[in-house]
Amino acid sequence: MWDAVLLYTNDSIFDPNIQHLKSYILQLKLPLHKPRQHRRFLERWDKIVLTLTHARYASPQQEKTICALVDELNETLCYYWLEKPSQVDDHWARSTFGSYEEREKRNAVISHPFLSLATKFGLEKYVSSKIASTMQTESENNYHGGKPILGYALEFLINRRQTVYPLSSPSFVQTLLDMKQDPNLVYSDFKGKEEAPWLCCLKLVREALRREWIDVSNKKELQRWTEIVHSLVQCGADVNMVILADTWDPKIRALAVIEAVLEKFDVSEIRRVRDLMVERGAS
Repeated sequence: MWDAVLLYTNDSIFDPNIQHLKSYILQLKLPLHKPRQHRRFLERWDKIVLTLTHARYASPQQEKTICALVDELNETLCYYWLEKPSQVDDHWARSTFGSYEEREKRNAVISHPFLSLATKFGLEKYVSSKIASTMQTESENNYHGGKPILGYALEFLINRRQTVYPLSSPSFVQTLLDMKQDPNLVYSDFKGKEEAPWLCCLKLVREALRREWIDVSNKKELQRWTEIVHSLVQCGADVNMVILADTWDPKIRALAVIEAVLEKFDVSEIRRVRDLMVERGAS
């Protein structure tokens, strides 16, 4: 019986994720009640999560279709968004970052909000195509400050918290680095503190070590995040960067973070990162 069902899609480009993606967009475009514009998007968050998740799982062979549908989702949600002309980069996707107090009261800068959100959802092909066609490099005038795209791609380097976002992808990070995203780009976070993508990466490794989130028995997982750290170093991350002391940890240099992990877990993947850092002049 199942073979008979599959006959309808054999030799076709049918992808259930594409169909779900279209379905959620149509639900947004054709609501049961008269649509109205406002700045509260919590009620739509579940559909946004499902739509962008299906976009991530859709077949890479349908890249053009996926990109067109993700653009359609963005345009549809923009229709519902009540714009605030005084807000830099005002966009519905801003409401998905941090709390209201962090975003609005501090007047936080979120450059390219929708592209940043798509990055958090792991939409590698969509984001890279947009960067290639419109953004070029983060050093140009279209970057308005705040966390850069690369920073969002690294947010879930090693994480055991429940989240709707996928873990950071080595291929995605490498793609962004190949497109000249700077791992050392300094920006101000929501609290006004100076950060950089590479600095955040080191902090995440240090936190994972302290919280005992690092599992070297899971080789696939170990290779995933160590490959990302290796790529950052390979592409010019400052191997002598210093992490300032915080509530949990003392001041420490970049190399010392990796050596602390290596001291507890003497495995080839972490030694490979340490050796490259030393080769690049880490002290």
